[in-house]
Amino acid sequence: HSRILAYFLDSVVRAPTPPRAVREVGVGHGLMSSLLLAEVTDASYVGIDISPHTIAFCDQALRSEFPDQSDRWRFVEGDATSADFEVERGDWFVCCEVLEHVNEPEALLASCRKLITDDGHGFVTTVANLEAEDHVYLFDDAQSIRDCVNNAGFEIVHELSLVVPGLEDSERVPLNYAAVIKPSR
Repeated sequence: HSRILAYFLDSVVRAPTPPRAVREVGVGHGLMSSLLLAEVTDASYVGIDISPHTIAFCDQALRSEFPDQSDRWRFVEGDATSADFEVERGDWFVCCEVLEHVNEPEALLASCRKLITDDGHGFVTTVANLEAEDHVYLFDDAQSIRDCVNNAGFEIVHELSLVVPGLEDSERVPLNYAAVIKPSR
């Protein structure tokens, strides 16, 4: 996970043109939003999550770290694949460790396309061959993740695919995967 996080910092947060308006699907613990807001001081953030508890946790974490800057972020409770809410488009979306938790990851990614401008980008992470109780979708390998990204209307700008340490000799090699993507032309 530390290498995926370093990849996020280098590829998104510290990019030559850093993001200004980020939309995150699945806000989790708030690590990505916190790093973004700390390093890109003029960035704004909208977090979208289906769980009110997760939103409350992330909001509290951001308020603790940035007590006088709560105007830089907001949260939307809802299913990112539905049209029940409207979010202004940003220049980046982030979707980390979510695709393996939904029945239709391709549909989720296609919905993420609506969150960014035509020249926007996305940062996605997921796993392959890594079963867990809360993983409802299992990618077979890096190529199956790439196919999902492409079928959702994106192309991969660059990627990082890492074998889970200690499991290199497994019959089905588990991977941590991350990519910067952009809408297909």
